[in-house]
Amino acid sequence: MKSISVKLWGLMLGLVFIALALIWCFQIVFLESFYFSIHEKKLLKEGANLVEMIKDNEEQYTIESKLNELLLKYNARIDLYTSNGVIIYSSESAPKSVGVDKNAFLMEIIENKKAISTFKQTNKGSLLLVGLPVIRENVMTAAVVMTVPVASLKETVDTLKEQFVIISLILISVSSILAYVFSKYFTKPILEINNAAKAMAEGNLSVKVSINTADELGMLAGTINHLSSKLQKIEQLRKELIANVSHEFKTPLSLIKGYAETIRDVESLNVDKRSKQLNIIIEESDKLNDMINEILDLSQIQSEYYKLNMTDFRINETIKAVVNRLNYHSENKKLHIKIDYVDDLWVYADERRIEQVLYNLLNNAINHSKQDYSIFIRTIDIDSKIIVEIEDQGDGIPSEEIPYIWDRFYKSRDASANHKGSGLGLAIVKGIMDAHILNFGVESEIGKGSKFWFEITKSA
Repeated sequence: MKSISVKLWGLMLGLVFIALALIWCFQIVFLESFYFSIHEKKLLKEGANLVEMIKDNEEQYTIESKLNELLLKYNARIDLYTSNGVIIYSSESAPKSVGVDKNAFLMEIIENKKAISTFKQTNKGSLLLVGLPVIRENVMTAAVVMTVPVASLKETVDTLKEQFVIISLILISVSSILAYVFSKYFTKPILEINNAAKAMAEGNLSVKVSINTADELGMLAGTINHLSSKLQKIEQLRKELIANVSHEFKTPLSLIKGYAETIRDVESLNVDKRSKQLNIIIEESDKLNDMINEILDLSQIQSEYYKLNMTDFRINETIKAVVNRLNYHSENKKLHIKIDYVDDLWVYADERRIEQVLYNLLNNAINHSKQDYSIFIRTIDIDSKIIVEIEDQGDGIPSEEIPYIWDRFYKSRDASANHKGSGLGLAIVKGIMDAHILNFGVESEIGKGSKFWFEITKSA
C-alpha cells in the first residue's frame, strides 16, 4: 500500500512533467509556426492601412512616409503592381523574392482578396510575402506586395533545446526535493491525527492533536480534540454511573442480607420483630426495583432510538391520577396538596412520559416537604402552551447547585438522610422534556421552597 506522502510526491512530479511537456511543445515544436503567424498578422494589418491610403488618394509624401516606416520597422520591400502584373512602384530596399511566380501570386490575390507565401532561400533565411488588392468599385486596379526577410529559427531552436534540457534537469531535481519536503509537511499532521485516533481506539482518551492551522487539517484536528473531550466526559460519566449504582445498591442489599440472615439464624425472634424485618426487606427490595426501573427508563430515554408516542389527552386527568398514586405518601407526612388548574385542558404529548414527569416532580416535592406543609399544583394557559407548576415549601435549593440537579445521581450536599430518592428522578424529567423539545426549569429560594415547572403543547 502506497502512503499518501508517496502519492502526493508522485502527483507533484507528474504536474511538473506535464508543465515541462507543454513548455517544450509551445517553445520548441511550435515556435517557428508561432513566429511566422505573428509576422503575418502584423504585415496584413500594415498592408491594409497602406491599401486604404492608396484608395483614398493620399498625397505622395504621406504614402512615402508610410513606406519608410515599414522599411525601418520590418526591412520590408514594397512593390505596387497593376492588375495586369506590371510593376509601377518598388521600394527596392529588401531583397527580391527570387523564384516567386508573380503572375500566380497576383492570381491568388485576385481570387482570395489576399495572398501569403513563405520562400526559403539558401543560406539567406526566408522571405515572407504578403499581398493585398487595391479595389475600386468592386474591381482590382492594383496590388500591394510586401516582401519581408525572416531570420532562420533553426539555430535559435537548437540553442533553446540545449538550454531546455539543462533547465528540465534542474527543474526535475529541484521539484523532486520540494515535492518530497511538501509531501512530508502535508502528511505529518495527517499522521499525527491518525496516531491520535489509534491511541483513542486503544483507550487513551486524553490524547490531543497539536495542530493550530486555519485550514481543513486544523478543523479536523479540532474535531478530534473535541471528540477526545466528549469521550473523556462520557467515560467519566460511565465511571460515575458505575460508582453511584454500586453505592446505591450496596445499602439496600446489605440491609436485605443482614435482616434475612437474622430471620434465618435467630430462632427466638418474636412475630413483631420478624414482621418488622420482613417489611424492611420488602421496602429495600422495592427500592432496588424502583432504582433499576429508573436506570432502564433513563437509558431508554437517552438512547438514539427512543421515540415518543404522541397523543391528545386531558392533562387535568393525568394530574389527578398522579396525585392519587402518591396519596399514601402525602398523607403519611400530613401534607396538603392543593390543585389549581384550568378546566378541560387538552394537550398533545406522550401521556405516559408526561405522567412520569408529574410523578417524579410531585414525589420530589413530597420527599423534601416538612409535615403539615402544603404542595401547590397549578396549570396556566398561555397561548399555544400549558405551563404546569409544582411548588413545595421545603428547604429550597442553593443557587450554586441548581445547574447540577438535573444530572444523574446528583444529590444536594445538604440533603437530609430522611430524603429518599436515587438521584435519577430529575435526570429522567430532563430527558423526557428534551425529547419533547419543551422548556422546563426550577425556581428556588433557601428556606422558602422550590417551584418546578414545565411546558406542554396544547392540542390543535
